[in-house]
Amino acid sequence: MKNRPSHIPRDQWTGLIWYWLSDKAKKRSQANRISRAKQKMPHTGGSKSIATLMNEKDMMNERLNNGETSNEQHRSDVAWEGDVYSQVLGTEKSGYVRGLGLDPTPSLLWGGKSSLRNVVADGLSNEAAHRLEQEINELKELNKKTG
Repeated sequence: MKNRPSHIPRDQWTGLIWYWLSDKAKKRSQANRISRAKQKMPHTGGSKSIATLMNEKDMMNERLNNGETSNEQHRSDVAWEGDVYSQVLGTEKSGYVRGLGLDPTPSLLWGGKSSLRNVVADGLSNEAAHRLEQEINELKELNKKTG
């Protein structure tokens, strides 16, 4: 009782403790533990209803089948700004790339919002910026050929 959260009335907390200690609750908990262990794929739908998820999936499939993309990215890329996911689901949360888990960040995949033109304003000469842009383009072309 000394660990009761202050926002929970004493009588409700007491009832909850008695329930947790009952045989019925212990059996239900054990059955749920066994069921959870048998799951091959965890639920990842979040708070969206199945109907909403299915509708979004249908919209994505329709756009993919119609060849609709708002960007000139290569179809071999995993994700890009303006891809079908962002068209259907809206913009992504800050620091998160939809569909790729928690590791890759937008800046890791697409670089920061600054460009070489911003770097020029910070002291890099136009000539040096042009050389860097050429080198980046050459590396992109090489990546296309080998990737």
